[in-house]
Order: sequence, then C-alpha cells, then structure tokens
Amino acid sequence: EQNNFVIARYVMTCCASDMHIIGFLCKDNRAYNINSWYEITGVLKKSDSSNSKDSVYIEVESSKEIDTPENQYIYL
Repeated sequence: EQNNFVIARYVMTCCASDMHIIGFLCKDNRAYNINSWYEITGVLKKSDSSNSKDSVYIEVESSKEIDTPENQYIYL
C-alpha cells in the first residue's frame, strides 16, 4: 500500500553465507530516502486486514535520518 515501507537490517547468525534481512512493516505519510538510515519511534500495532492475519506493523510517530552506522550488521 501507499505510505508503507519496511525498516530492516541484515542479520548474521553464523557466517556471511547465512545473512538475511529482518525488518518491520511501517506506516507513515512522510517521504523517506531509499537506502538511507533512519531512527524511528512508533507504536507496534496488529493489522486488521483479512489478508495479513496476526501480522504487526509500526505506526511511525517520529523519525530522523541518521548517519550510516560503523557496523551495519546485527550478529546473533
């Protein structure tokens, strides 16, 4: 849908070959730059759409563009 986007990070659990993306669907009316880094604050909500049973999203309350972090990956 319009005004939806995913905020995500690469996650590594073992080695570089097992990296995958984990993220959250976000809903917001503001414009965002693709491939930029943001810090967002919002409310986690359950979707009421019949197409996405039991899915959640973040309703964004505020956001700010930030510098790319020194380490762009999450290691588990």
